[in-house]
Amino acid sequence: MSGFKIDPEATYFIDTNIWLLKASQIRDIHNFSFWDSIVAASALDCDANYLISEDMQNGFLLGDRLKIVNPFASITTIRKA
Repeated sequence: MSGFKIDPEATYFIDTNIWLLKASQIRDIHNFSFWDSIVAASALDCDANYLISEDMQNGFLLGDRLKIVNPFASITTIRKA
């Protein structure tokens, strides 16, 4: 087991306002669903390169760096994207 431990006395903050604002922008610009936009905003905030989703368009590039990959798309479709 790793040496990482959570301090029960400490207070941890996640600024969800940033995610919600970014999610709202994604939803308005790209017509994503509410939940998909929150997942995408979270992935962008974590500097992810890929987001695996069966609901979003395979190969779609969000924010010039987050590529949507549908795990159920055919191999040739994924390679083209």
